[in-house]
Amino acid sequence: VPNVDLRQALTKVEDIKVELSNARENRDLCLEAGRALQAKCHPRAEQPLKHWLRVVENRWKEVEERASERESSLLDQQQQEKEREEALFELLEFVAHKREELNRMLAQALPQDLESMRKAQRTFEEFDFELRERQADIDGAVKLNKKGKSNAAASKLSDEWKQLWLDSIGHQTALEGQRQLLEEMRRLEGWRWEMWKEQYVEWNDHRKARVSDLFRRYDRSHTGNIPRDVFIDAVLASKFPTSRLEMNKVADLFDKGDGLINSKEFIDALRFDRT
Repeated sequence: VPNVDLRQALTKVEDIKVELSNARENRDLCLEAGRALQAKCHPRAEQPLKHWLRVVENRWKEVEERASERESSLLDQQQQEKEREEALFELLEFVAHKREELNRMLAQALPQDLESMRKAQRTFEEFDFELRERQADIDGAVKLNKKGKSNAAASKLSDEWKQLWLDSIGHQTALEGQRQLLEEMRRLEGWRWEMWKEQYVEWNDHRKARVSDLFRRYDRSHTGNIPRDVFIDAVLASKFPTSRLEMNKVADLFDKGDGLINSKEFIDALRFDRT
């Protein structure tokens, strides 16, 4: 029952109880007169009088009990609505606080070293844990709103919670991407062409693939050259275990500043009699 209808229903029940209270004296006089009449009436009229006196008493009692039950039910609903409103506003405050917390994290530059990254991810994990702890409470409030008890605060909670989660996931993804980049940068600190060449040649031999086929597939101008970014994407697409960062190191060795990789130079460099 919406709050306005709830208050109206309570007012109506209270009015009925007041009317009953005001009419109680007349009821008592009626019963008193009936009993007096019953004491003096003809024996054949005694049972009908007794029946109607009992009807008046029972109907009165029934109306009183139903009014009290209805009032109790409405008061319970009113209390539930009050508790629901308080819970909604508490959840809205929680979401607002978490939004401020996330905004502070988003305002910071992504960590540039692994130690700082570990701290940033631990901080985010604590933040994420606190969000997940309140998920059931939020779902309950929003679910109740969807059942027809439309409430502006519940709708606001649903929208702000959804956006908070989306932004939180975005930040988590950015942190994870940066962590992988930092780990790859550390792995490549001692990078050597000879080591990469050995792995690449062995991998191609195992697949019985020819490097020349890769260039032939992408050399649309038939000049023996393919763009640097096409070369990198082609090796990555081949599923060779490498990374874009590592492939940029490889491309740097063959890019003469024109953004092109020459197939002959690259294939010749893969030979083990060349350094």
